[in-house]
Amino acid sequence: MKNIKRILLILIMSLMCMFAFTACEKETNEDTEQVETKSEDDDNGDDDNTETEPVNVTPESKEPDETKMIPVLVHDDVHCFLINDGENAKLIYEAKDGNEFITKTEVIGDYEYIIRHAYDLGGYELLVFDKEGNKTDTPVINTNCAFMSVVEYEGKIYIDCTSYKSSTEDAADEIYVYDPESKKCVHDNKMQELSRKIHNSGYAFLMNENSLMKTLEAFKGDIFAAPSDSSGGVCQFDMDGNKSKNVLKMPNNSYVNAIAGDYIWAVHSDWQNDLYEIMIYNLRTGDYSVMYNGDMSSNPEVTAAAGGKFYGYVCADEYFHPDMTLFEYDPETKETKNLMQASENPGSAGYYYMPFYSGLAATDDSVYYIESNNGKAIWKRFDLNDGKLYDTTAVAHEAGWSDYADVTSEKDLLKFPGTDLICYKYYLEKTTIKDSVEHAAEINKVLSDRYDRLKEGAISDYEGMQSDESWGKDYTYYCSSEWSLSDIKKIGSHYLVIDYTGYDYYGGAHGMEFNEHHLFDLNTGNEVELADLCDMNDDTFKNLIAMKTVANWKEDDSQYYESYEYNPDYANELFDSVREYASKDMAVGFTETGIVVEYTPYQYGPYASGYIYVPVSYEELGIDINK
Repeated sequence: MKNIKRILLILIMSLMCMFAFTACEKETNEDTEQVETKSEDDDNGDDDNTETEPVNVTPESKEPDETKMIPVLVHDDVHCFLINDGENAKLIYEAKDGNEFITKTEVIGDYEYIIRHAYDLGGYELLVFDKEGNKTDTPVINTNCAFMSVVEYEGKIYIDCTSYKSSTEDAADEIYVYDPESKKCVHDNKMQELSRKIHNSGYAFLMNENSLMKTLEAFKGDIFAAPSDSSGGVCQFDMDGNKSKNVLKMPNNSYVNAIAGDYIWAVHSDWQNDLYEIMIYNLRTGDYSVMYNGDMSSNPEVTAAAGGKFYGYVCADEYFHPDMTLFEYDPETKETKNLMQASENPGSAGYYYMPFYSGLAATDDSVYYIESNNGKAIWKRFDLNDGKLYDTTAVAHEAGWSDYADVTSEKDLLKFPGTDLICYKYYLEKTTIKDSVEHAAEINKVLSDRYDRLKEGAISDYEGMQSDESWGKDYTYYCSSEWSLSDIKKIGSHYLVIDYTGYDYYGGAHGMEFNEHHLFDLNTGNEVELADLCDMNDDTFKNLIAMKTVANWKEDDSQYYESYEYNPDYANELFDSVREYASKDMAVGFTETGIVVEYTPYQYGPYASGYIYVPVSYEELGIDINK
């Protein structure tokens, strides 16, 4: 499941990066960088594309500030905390791994509103907690919405559920008014019909959640929306859902990424002409400036806004796990200030905690982000007033492997000799089992040898590319290899499982991910394989794996080829194929209850399905994991 989540996170990141913003043009003035802008009224069209290096600010980490109230912080897939003050964190909700995840949270008055996506419900559920952390009755479950948001507007609590809508159907948005004291929740028919009317006229609200109520809240009662087909216009609507005026015209293929006060941060992407622009518009005046136009080599990405300013990050290099710079952009002064730098630390246990990307949140005086270190991801607070970094005790995620090992990493960008052309990059994590673990020395020898072979392979691949004279002429991409620790866990009475995940790219539309599993007997320090544990004869084993795979396909056919509906003919074909492939020497994962057969992308399903996982219990295999 962690690998599935990892695939989803990578896809989300890839999509965001595809539309990401290119680098800010800066003029350094002490610790503040001035962004070069231009507008329709500029007297000349000269572009000053001179870029300066980011201001390297390494704030001093401080003890928690006990006097500063810290708002609720949230992170997908893990935990949600209510931090009562800078010293103590209180866990008020824990998401169940694999079944649900938090999407966002709001604090209004004495209540916290948490929106979670629950797979078992097939949609979204709203959870409400009082200031003591007690859960109230769930007021709304919506199985047909694309977004759910909670907004305080004109003294009422609105729950806005934006529906999915195809070109052949009308929007079925639902908007509720909720009273947390009485726990009553009723439809607001007027707002609901207003939202539907605007959506059905082919417009989407500017807020990321496409929410009418968030739009009304953000613009103090005004309604702004843009065409759903990204044709570039922004219009204002009245409270009857009629278009009152055209506010501004954006280029085609533009979309709004963030809003701060009356300003919108919009991206214009023209893929055919290899053009990327960041546009800053004032909705009240129609004025705009082009913050940058160019390529995507280093792209500022906004993920939060507060106090009329935008907050986001810039990747400092092209590594898998890059150095990141946190910046603040003021649309009034057109100034960009680099606040601090941070790097993703190794051993994120399958979760990508990129600084300022994962869970960035902003208030008028602070910016919050998640920093991972030695298996623990903790919320940090950057104080905008004093420029210092403060710790909190709010843990976003704590990896189980941290009890067993320490993790370091090595990465490098390798260039084609005599040029600045990158042709290969690698990122490798080295796991060192702690001395407190039985037979640590023997286990570390195996892991160290594996690490050395991977590094030697990366260097060998790079050296092989040097003889290819096509680099820089015919090749416009670089090859890459990544290998990271996923998890370490103890199973049964005396076994230690060490899992890795990796990704290789050697050209084409995409790379290929891979999983790697090591099982060690803590009584001896020896690495053992499935064949060492399972005494079942080969024919019986092959039949069992084939039978379990067909059953898995029948239960969830969406993962497999030929998956339109259950087909006995394909079931027989799949059975025969798996039976021929299966052996006790094949790579499998190990859990507390059984093995997991892992079929790689394209093996029995499309690339989009990722790995297909088929669990088989130890009982079915005749294995006593406690023996």
